[in-house]
Amino acid sequence: MKEGGETVFPNTEKPEGRNETQFSKCGNMGKAVKPSKGDAILFWSMKVGGELDGGSSHAGCPVIRGEKWTATKWMH
Repeated sequence: MKEGGETVFPNTEKPEGRNETQFSKCGNMGKAVKPSKGDAILFWSMKVGGELDGGSSHAGCPVIRGEKWTATKWMH
């Protein structure tokens, strides 16, 4: 990925001290992960007691340069 395409969690706080120039405008809207070929992201959508975790709400930021391929696997 050349630029953009981050997975962002907008209901979370952006980490303190983040170098904002390393992320797109969208990627700076909360905690974010920059895509890299071969990487995977795993996160839980529920808390230990079964309550939904609002912090797991996420979005794919627009790709500015390059291309991004994704695959989703739901585990129950």
